[in-house]
Amino acid sequence: MLFNELSKERQEKEIQKCRENDSYLDYEWWEFVDEDFKTTLELIGFYRINTQFTGFWSQGDGASFTAKYSNEKRIAPKIKAYAPKDDELYRIAKGIQDIQQKCKYVFECNIYSAGHYSHSHTMQLDFDSYEDEKILKFEDKFLAYARDLANWYYARLEEEYNFLNSHEAIAEHLISNEIDFED
Repeated sequence: MLFNELSKERQEKEIQKCRENDSYLDYEWWEFVDEDFKTTLELIGFYRINTQFTGFWSQGDGASFTAKYSNEKRIAPKIKAYAPKDDELYRIAKGIQDIQQKCKYVFECNIYSAGHYSHSHTMQLDFDSYEDEKILKFEDKFLAYARDLANWYYARLEEEYNFLNSHEAIAEHLISNEIDFED
């Protein structure tokens, strides 16, 4: 018996059973969100990117990334073209662009994670080659924007996870895979 042939009550039970089954999301369901985030970071000027996250119900859950950052120009227009409706992402890109302009496009750093968790507040900055005071005065602001990016990433991951666990997505999974249910 296929999913659409079940009673509404039985459909609800099968959806709940699927949601609780460890094999339901036993694949890298976050892959598309992660690739989109890495593309976004590259447009902003990050490279050698490594992302990590834990989620979604425990203290210490979140997302972070490690990367190198180099002076990228015209960040805000690139992000506006890539994600035209994402005002939060544009705000972050505009802020990083403003820092680069004030630093005459020489702001470069490494972002690394400290600690055992994967949330944005584990992220720190390190400068390789200079101790220029006009650059260093933007360190905290840049780090705040990098953390905002990690939080933006976590929110997208959480949205995807919640969608995949929704009644609609699970029902579609059961229908499209033509799962045969016993009477």
